[in-house]
Amino acid sequence: MIETVSISIAFAAGLLFFFSPCVWPMYPAYISYIAGSSIGDVKDGLNKTKVMVNALGFVAGFTLVFVLLGATATGIGEFLDERQNYFRVGAGILIILFGLQLGGFYRLPFLNKEKKINFIPQNPGFFSSAVFGTTFAFAWSPCTTAILFSILLYASQSDTVYQGMVLLAIFSMGFSIPFLLLAYFMRLLHPRLSKFSKYLPLLNKIGGSLLIVIGFLVLFDKFADISLWLFNLVN
Repeated sequence: MIETVSISIAFAAGLLFFFSPCVWPMYPAYISYIAGSSIGDVKDGLNKTKVMVNALGFVAGFTLVFVLLGATATGIGEFLDERQNYFRVGAGILIILFGLQLGGFYRLPFLNKEKKINFIPQNPGFFSSAVFGTTFAFAWSPCTTAILFSILLYASQSDTVYQGMVLLAIFSMGFSIPFLLLAYFMRLLHPRLSKFSKYLPLLNKIGGSLLIVIGFLVLFDKFADISLWLFNLVN
C-alpha cells in the first residue's frame, strides 16, 4: 500500500509539472522545435510521424535525467542513514516550504530564479530531441523548481536506490503521457490551450497544499501510518 501511495504521489507530481503555468505557454514552441517546422504545420497535421518520434526522444531525455537524479537522491539518503532522522526532518521542512512556494502562499527568493533552455535542435531527430529533453529537465522556473526539488527529496526517503529510480520514472510518466497526447492532438488542442490557462493557478494551489501535507507526513514520520489507514479505509 505504501508503494502504491508513493507511485500515486510521484505521478501526480509529474502532472503538476506538466501543467505548471511557467512552462504551459511554451509547449507549442517546444513541439514546433522538435517537429522542425512551424506550429502552423504542426496544427495542420503535417509530419505527424516525425513529431511523435521526436516527442518520444524529448520525453526519453527528460526521463533519463530524472531517473538518474532519483538514484542520486536516494543514494544520498542511504549514505546519511546514520543521521536518517535529521535528514527526514530537513526533507519534510523543505517540502513544506516548496508547497508554500508552489501554492503561492509564500515566496522563497531562491526559487524565483529562472534558468533558460540553451539547446534548441536545428535539424531535429530522435537523438537531438532527446538532448533537448535533457536541457528541459535541467531548466528551472519559479513554478517548477518547487515540484522538482520536492519529488527528489521525497525519493531520497526511499529504502533503495531502485525504488528512488522507479519513483522518478513514474514522475516522468506523469509529465510524458500528457506531453505526448498534446503533441499528437496539437491541431485539435492548440486553440484551447490559452483558455485552459486560467485554471492553472488553482491547480498550483491544490498541488502546493498536497506538498504541504506530504511534507508534514515526512517531517513527523507518519507516512506509513497514513498509508495503512488508507489501505484499511479502502478495504
